Amino acid sequence: MALWHRRADGETRLASLPLDDTGETARLRFLQEHPKLDDLAIVLKLENHQGLRKQIKLPMAAAENLQQVIAFEMDRMTPFKSDQVYFSALVANATPFQEAMFPLIVAGLHLWSLTITLPKSRALVGDAKGADRKKILDDNDEAAYYSGRVLSSQFFIGAEFPKFFGMVECIMNNEGAAIKVDSANFTGALKE
Repeated sequence: MALWHRRADGETRLASLPLDDTGETARLRFLQEHPKLDDLAIVLKLENHQGLRKQIKLPMAAAENLQQVIAFEMDRMTPFKSDQVYFSALVANATPFQEAMFPLIVAGLHLWSLTITLPKSRALVGDAKGADRKKILDDNDEAAYYSGRVLSSQFFIGAEFPKFFGMVECIMNNEGAAIKVDSANFTGALKE
């Protein structure tokens, strides 16, 4: 078990204690050594390896009564009955993953497109710059097309694709606000 100090600006890990009787002795000794912490509320927080974490698939209909469904299924899914454990359940939402994969796939398509459009554009425009480049593009529709495709791909890869990494970070941090929101949050009006 870990002993943490929780403040408004975050948490600080103070100690790691075993779950047996020696852990209680160690906790009391720690509090004697740090008397300012003695009056604080104690919150038990298990380490990741001290609990059972299981991911299961259930029908969407189970989401409305998820805690009850998990309690009912506890003895089948674990070596414990629901009255022997403290448990919690969360609906894992696939939508953020699907949304994150879209820019990844589109970026792949743009990279593939560049293998065709970049050599064609270079063959038609060469190293021309400024007014010379503008004249070539104005006079040659094919050069303008391939140049535009290259710029389009460069824009997507440079400006849109980096958003993918933020989406993945949110998924990895398991942001659950979208799952917790209630339909009443979307009314837009205060109740009278």
